[in-house]
Amino acid sequence: MIAATRTGFTPKASAGPTSPSGQDAVFVLNPQDAVVMQPGPFTVSDVSDGPHTEKVVVQGGLKPVSGQYVYPTTDPQYHGAVSFAACARTVETFSKALGHPINWAFKSPQLNVIPDDGEMLNAYYQRQNHSLHFFHATDTKTNQVVWSSDSGEVVSHETGHAILDGLRPAYLSSWSSDPPAFHESFGDVMAMMVTLQDDTVLQKLVDQTGGDLSKPNLVANLGEQLGIAINDNAGKNVTGGDWTRNAINDFTWIDPDTLSKSGDATHLGSEAHSFSRLWTGAIWDVMKGMTDGYLQQGQKPFDAIRQADNDMLNLYANLFKTAPQGNFTYRTMAKALVQADKQYDNGKYADLITKVFTARQILQPGDTDHLSLPPQPIFKSQDDACRNVEVKLDGPQFGKFSGASVEEPVDADGSLSKDDDVKQQVQSNVARLIADNRIKWTEPGQQLKQADYFDNKGRPYLGVVTWQDGKMAIQHTDIAD
Repeated sequence: MIAATRTGFTPKASAGPTSPSGQDAVFVLNPQDAVVMQPGPFTVSDVSDGPHTEKVVVQGGLKPVSGQYVYPTTDPQYHGAVSFAACARTVETFSKALGHPINWAFKSPQLNVIPDDGEMLNAYYQRQNHSLHFFHATDTKTNQVVWSSDSGEVVSHETGHAILDGLRPAYLSSWSSDPPAFHESFGDVMAMMVTLQDDTVLQKLVDQTGGDLSKPNLVANLGEQLGIAINDNAGKNVTGGDWTRNAINDFTWIDPDTLSKSGDATHLGSEAHSFSRLWTGAIWDVMKGMTDGYLQQGQKPFDAIRQADNDMLNLYANLFKTAPQGNFTYRTMAKALVQADKQYDNGKYADLITKVFTARQILQPGDTDHLSLPPQPIFKSQDDACRNVEVKLDGPQFGKFSGASVEEPVDADGSLSKDDDVKQQVQSNVARLIADNRIKWTEPGQQLKQADYFDNKGRPYLGVVTWQDGKMAIQHTDIAD
């Protein structure tokens, strides 16, 4: 990260109709980023003037050239075209797998894409502003300006945060360790699944691996250009390689309470992005197993990987027919993944999923023998789906925040989590967040501006102190980067 300069953003009313009444339009898109491949044309369906679709709008608008939104990389409109197209593609891809339109967690009908909101090496989703924010910064080693909006992978990751927030809004309000890490992994998995829908990317993957997904490749390496710039500006390798994260790893489950904050290339950390690598690595192993199965049936690598990617999209869509509504652990979510496959795809991959997640020590032997998770609505408001467990922060580990209360959403029927266990999880993780300066301190009556929700490294605060009648509470900021 570098010190951030933000232009700020005020939500504006979406332009035009909010139903799919437009036409197909061609945009420039890079499903990866500039260090991996060159951009090319991509057709977005149901685009109306603005441009916008039913679910996505680009802030500031774009002017088509000869009826197309295709620009050279030197044109400032290039950033808006790529980010809009990548966001719309991600929404459309997962909506098809769900069989339902995406319902956002906010009340606006459209997700606003902000192609350039200032200077820093980051990107984030913010529910309050119903928007995706992207930035630019200069790589101090190459002296090149890097735009996070130019990477289809980065855009798909941030769009994944918005999609998951619509499916399970309580996850972004959780103070436990696993839901935020799953949120980050969901974004990475979304980036991988969507980029694999591109024939050029898929062919490059086949060329690199021959169909063996255990080999290094452009899909498992996520956000290459952004990761390189982060490392260059830090003056050291802070991401583990020429990427933001890598899905090929051998991490196994470790209690986050026993981990250091950030970890490194070979060690998990308790921070959400670091701990997310465990779940993402397991999903990549499942993808490899799916692909190997099709290869053994005689399919060519290109067809085998494409079919595996489609199967993974369907598996993830079905997951949200069984996934918890509120607080959960990786173990609980893994059980839901197996049950989703058993219940909605005749158990096609249940044994594979169980084997992979048991090897990763996320599941324990026998965990999936007798599953009985009740079906869950795909879209349900947090108020209807969850109840809140109040947790008091009391002890020297909380410093000046001691005495504050936080609320943790758990499934309304109380079937998945014991309140005492939840309180212990929350206290441990909030203590870590306080130690890492991820909670914003305020004084009674203090008014915050948008820039106040970010520290001097450009990281969004995950919580902010609020006061009512002299009582202190910490509320989530609902920002995911």
